[in-house]
Amino acid sequence: STYAPIISILTNRKYVRRDGKSLVATPLGEVTVNYMKQYFPEIIDYEFTASMESKLDSIENKENTIEGVLMSFWESFRPELEAAKDATDDAKLATSYREESEYTCEKCGGKMIYKDGKFGKFLACSNFPSCRNTLTLDKDGSPVTKEEPKLEKAGFACELCGADMVIRNGKYGSFYACSNYPNCRFTKQKLIEIGVNCPKCGDKVVAKHGRGRTLFYSCIRHPECDFSTWDMPLNEHCPLCGELLYYKKSKKNVVCKNEPCGYKREEEFAVIE
Repeated sequence: STYAPIISILTNRKYVRRDGKSLVATPLGEVTVNYMKQYFPEIIDYEFTASMESKLDSIENKENTIEGVLMSFWESFRPELEAAKDATDDAKLATSYREESEYTCEKCGGKMIYKDGKFGKFLACSNFPSCRNTLTLDKDGSPVTKEEPKLEKAGFACELCGADMVIRNGKYGSFYACSNYPNCRFTKQKLIEIGVNCPKCGDKVVAKHGRGRTLFYSCIRHPECDFSTWDMPLNEHCPLCGELLYYKKSKKNVVCKNEPCGYKREEEFAVIE
């Protein structure tokens, strides 16, 4: 009943790998076993399980207590544990089982080593965390060359360092970012002109994203000009009162916001966002 979960744990934690119908120890598995043999020989001895079962039987027969068995174990285990902690250096332990590759890090010149991740094997710089360079591997185990995307210049300079601003794509669409990243992390929201003039000051109206990626429309001079609206302004005026018309995307109709007028018609527009 315990065989399947034990094998699953050993493979998931990369202590063993499957080779046909056999299980083969990985470098991590070998160094872990050697470490346990060196610092905890009694625990990994076959007799440990048998003796522990006898002690559990003695508790059931009221010949011993839970506290007594645990204390007896802890008294001998504690000094072994402290000795292992003092003698172990995580960096040395990692170095002892890491699998080096023939590739060199193009960022710092360090050796690239093989690592196992969520999506399989990959290459990582041995100088981690000072260098976080990684490379994905193709089906043949060769590194996939990273191609730096060609970034379009935004046409204006960074407000912090003066470098050129470029257009990048993110989770919520395109935005402006400093070309001097990561030395400069200045970003700016990309405003989309919708071809409508502000009804208050006559300047351009743009589409923006607010908190929670909600879309709204405002004057490009906002907050100097306080015009803003959730409904998309149209380049069209009301046939009754001459005021600007808006498209309500939730109701798919065109409305005039001049309350005494109340003009409205059903029509669908593509929302500019």
